[in-house]
Amino acid sequence: MKRLILALAVIAALFCCGAAFAEDHLTEFSAVFSATTSEGTTTGKIYVVKDKMRYEEDGSGEIVVSRYDKKVTWFIYPKLKAYAEESNSGAQNLDPEPPQEGTFGDLTRKSAGYEDIDSYHMKKYLVTIKLPGKTEPKDEYYEWYRDYFPFPVKTQTTNGSYTYELSKIKTTQMDPDLFREPKGYKKMSMEDIDALSQNSSDKAKKKK
Repeated sequence: MKRLILALAVIAALFCCGAAFAEDHLTEFSAVFSATTSEGTTTGKIYVVKDKMRYEEDGSGEIVVSRYDKKVTWFIYPKLKAYAEESNSGAQNLDPEPPQEGTFGDLTRKSAGYEDIDSYHMKKYLVTIKLPGKTEPKDEYYEWYRDYFPFPVKTQTTNGSYTYELSKIKTTQMDPDLFREPKGYKKMSMEDIDALSQNSSDKAKKKK
């Protein structure tokens, strides 16, 4: 069963942004995302508060809820009425400050001008990540930001092989139920969920 590896790319893009945005402000938002590679485009929805995130990929049958306050991630399968729990590092802050130019550890962000995207005048940055002790960059990609929103609205590798973009962004208070451990679902190991999913798939094929 697919593990939504793309979720890791989404989380990494968010975490590159920085520390607290404002002492008395929490950036809570929902958005539609799209991620495009040579294999095609994946879409879905993402919900974010300071230390929680919910990720739903269209057509996957899987929901990922990351609770950094509890240091756990839940992989939820509504059709199976089951979910799995895995530990995460915790202590992540999804409420960053606006991006800045400069070098931050192994990451360097430089201004690359402005571009108009979806009626917004976007600030564009070139981000370079270097391996410790190496002269060649490990990775380079572009980030686009719009005013009053601290997350990159678009992220794209310099060769265009990967693009991640947010649209239909709504900055409003999120329903706490989006981030709660599912009720009435059976807690299982990922291996057992894979077996249950395969069994359900086999039964569906026999009925045809």
